[in-house]
Amino acid sequence: MKSLSNQKDRHVIVSRDDNIYEGFPDMVMLDSGKLLCLYRQSDLHAPTWSNIVLIESTDRGQTWRNRRIVHESISAPHKDNRLCWNKPRLCRLKDGRLAIVADQNTQKLFILWSDDDGKTWSAPQETNTTGVCPDRIVEVDDGTMLIAAHDWDPNYRQRVPDVCIIRVYRSEDSGASWELSSTVPSDGVHSPCEPGLILLPGGTIVAYFRNHCGLCPASRKSYSHDGGVTWTVPVECGFCGQTIVPGFLQDGRLLLTYGNSNGNKSIYTWCGDPYEEPGYQPNSNWGEDDCATMVDGALRIRMTAKSGEVPPAYFLQRVENAASIATLEARLRCESNPAAVTCAINMTDACEVLF
Repeated sequence: MKSLSNQKDRHVIVSRDDNIYEGFPDMVMLDSGKLLCLYRQSDLHAPTWSNIVLIESTDRGQTWRNRRIVHESISAPHKDNRLCWNKPRLCRLKDGRLAIVADQNTQKLFILWSDDDGKTWSAPQETNTTGVCPDRIVEVDDGTMLIAAHDWDPNYRQRVPDVCIIRVYRSEDSGASWELSSTVPSDGVHSPCEPGLILLPGGTIVAYFRNHCGLCPASRKSYSHDGGVTWTVPVECGFCGQTIVPGFLQDGRLLLTYGNSNGNKSIYTWCGDPYEEPGYQPNSNWGEDDCATMVDGALRIRMTAKSGEVPPAYFLQRVENAASIATLEARLRCESNPAAVTCAINMTDACEVLF
């Protein structure tokens, strides 16, 4: 696997303050070549306060300057807490406007607009839509705008509380008003969230999303061939990622960046044909290749860790649907345990375990 981890000359610090949680970045390039990087500034991952911050670069990302707060947390009336921004997204529209789509801890979606390349911004426009972790605005060929976000699926809320659903909202008046357009099919087993949409040549839209169920299942994708009105049944991607951001390279290939959820925690990329269905291809950058080997037709897992280190973890693919039956036979033997590691098998679906 190609990696930039050890190429320190390719690493640039955009912003760092060890006393502040800085995350959820997004970026656009203006006609002038200037890069604008948007991110959230807060106290924690699940914040009690947060700001939407913008910083810029005029040398293709080598140096960054002119950091400014676009919008701060809002004091909630009659409450001790604040209305916090969660995950802001930045995009540049065909008419030249910039748009920030952001959700608050009330699960309401807002849009901030700029007509002057990010120098000034409008007040947050409430969209009368709800959701968490929205995507950028996607413009289809007829001028319709789409925003996707996830929410809890009401059909499974009582039985499986963490099952999510992706809702797609549309605007036919340049973002002035929004209405529900569609939902991505959900089966009550997989839990689609954190959508990333992109318009493909020919008009098809593909939605990539994290599968928020159990322990790191494969990410999934769904297609719309009618401008976001209907969606195909989701299929697996070849990776396990969070906050998948799609974009095109100059040669026409699709590039996805995402936070790797399986194995070592780092930023990964995937490049290829958006219509490929490679199936799940779990991978990691673990340094010891003999930790998992096939021996006599069985998977041999060697749990190794030095004192103070986190041992490797292994994840089996989740069942396909609610009617699936999974049979697991395991033999455990502890030969030595210098790091005092606990060996466990976690079952995240309702099942019967025999020892």
